[in-house]
Amino acid sequence: MTEVATSALLTMIGEPDAPRWMDQAQASRFLEKLGIKLAPKTLQKRRVVGGSPPFRKVMGRVIYERDELMAWAAARLANAPRVNSTSEFSSPGQRKKTAGWARP
Repeated sequence: MTEVATSALLTMIGEPDAPRWMDQAQASRFLEKLGIKLAPKTLQKRRVVGGSPPFRKVMGRVIYERDELMAWAAARLANAPRVNSTSEFSSPGQRKKTAGWARP
């Protein structure tokens, strides 16, 4: 993302002075402004099990870079499925509803 695009996006979300480096709590709040709500504890868990935004460990502290958070959020939102109704979602193991909603 270019510096101009980054600046414009930060202004749009109301964070024109967002720090370049953020701790877990700051990253959680920043991602929420980008449209991805993840609690700080969820970020912590995802660092262990996978699915976390890129991070660094510096002197025992976890930090996130602003531009990497923005890129991670953009990629995640770009891959979100587009649907016309919540009924189009199905989770693994969920039974498909049949016509008439009959139970087996």
